[in-house]
Amino acid sequence: MGKRSLKASQTGIAKAKQAFQRKGWTQEYLAAEVGLETRQSVWKFFAGRPIERHLFIDICFRLDLDWEDIVEPPEVDPLPAIGAASTENWLEQARSSICSAIQQQCGILQTALDMAYPLALEQVYTPIRILPQPNHQRWLEVLDFENFSQFDSLQPRLADPSMTGLEAVAAHSKLMVLGKPGSGKTTFLQFLALQYTQIQTQQIPIYISLRQFAADARKRADFRLEPYIAQQWGAYGLTQDQIEMLLQQGKALVLLDGLDEVTLADSHEVHTQIQVFAETYAANSIVLTSRIAAQEYCFRGFTAVEIADFDPDQITTAVHKWFAAAHSRSAASPDSVSPDSASPDSATLNLAANGLAKAELFLAQLQYPQNQPIRELVTTPIFLHLACLVFQTRSTFPSRPARLYQAGLDILLVRWDSARGIYRDYSYCDPMGHSLAIGDTAGCDLTLSDKISLLGRIAAVMFEQGKRFFEKREVLQVIADYFDLLPLTNKNVEDLWLKSEAISSST
Repeated sequence: MGKRSLKASQTGIAKAKQAFQRKGWTQEYLAAEVGLETRQSVWKFFAGRPIERHLFIDICFRLDLDWEDIVEPPEVDPLPAIGAASTENWLEQARSSICSAIQQQCGILQTALDMAYPLALEQVYTPIRILPQPNHQRWLEVLDFENFSQFDSLQPRLADPSMTGLEAVAAHSKLMVLGKPGSGKTTFLQFLALQYTQIQTQQIPIYISLRQFAADARKRADFRLEPYIAQQWGAYGLTQDQIEMLLQQGKALVLLDGLDEVTLADSHEVHTQIQVFAETYAANSIVLTSRIAAQEYCFRGFTAVEIADFDPDQITTAVHKWFAAAHSRSAASPDSVSPDSASPDSATLNLAANGLAKAELFLAQLQYPQNQPIRELVTTPIFLHLACLVFQTRSTFPSRPARLYQAGLDILLVRWDSARGIYRDYSYCDPMGHSLAIGDTAGCDLTLSDKISLLGRIAAVMFEQGKRFFEKREVLQVIADYFDLLPLTNKNVEDLWLKSEAISSST
């Protein structure tokens, strides 16, 4: 398992002290910012002594530092040469060498929300459910969606019985996980990586952000996955021969995150190399994630599944975990409690009780009739986290749900990508894959105001017609009408319809 404590390197200490001096703080003030009653952990941090990993990360966060630049790299023992020990022995040693890196890479929840402090993923993760057949592949009509309430659990009635994410990975060695923005795709892969460092298995996980991989591959002019994996694992004591042996024997669980985040210029090459890797090293397991609405690629041998919305039980579990973690991070003094202690002290119990009380209040108010719009919103994990964050401060939901909707739009349309440094160079294509001109320039994107205006237009038209659910052709007509109002040079009806088809498939 990954280490529970971290310490700063000598170079990191120097960087931290410079940042500390720029802030003009005292150690007591920094301790208070982190939520500590004493400065003991802060003193240890600057002295290069080990402290709890979440405190280490939070101190760096408060100093505007990247904690990975400050931490002392884990000590790595060279692996024995192939043949010097049994495969099982050095495989276990390889797992031990890599698990600390996985913990550092995947241990913190990634979110576009304005959090005052990071949350440990394992503290807040709620197991997802997987639909074996993506809903966009099913033949559904509007009548199938009418006359139901949000918590009647529509998805299980329309789709086959769901399974857990771990069950889906165990059942399919090549898996493509689709999901809406904020449905938990990245979090699921991070959780998988952490799980596979902790359970007894013959596979070693490697988590790869495809956006970062593509950027690195472009610089190297080499989009093959094998050298990229060799570069990552080689830093932790594995030789080229050992890495090749691991891949040949199927000892890798390759987690490829965010196919939709790859730029259009790189997408074809990335797709090709994923397919080549999957066929060359067929014995390994691969899990690939992408948005549902992203440009569709067909990977031979992969099973496509979809992340289901949270049901009431998952919402209850997630809310309890979120408030327990938030209370322990914002108000606890972790120095007073040993992480291995079997008997939590009264302060820890009080914090747990406060978190539970806030969670129960959240769940009770969520059932109020006036909060039905919020109940529908929080079936998506990112919006549930948003609602929890708002409730944490106010102890009540906004009296005007529209404000929560506005924050949700901001997350989806702006911060979701910008928080992770993602730039999506959308180029809307017709059904045959040809780039379309939205204005006078081929492949130009709609501006943010255009997107909001278009979504508002769709909502207004359907509301006026009394329709909560509607056919795609109806949306296409609204989009075509919207384009007709724009100052376009080309007013050809067929072109407008093709543009509408492209936009509806991309948003």
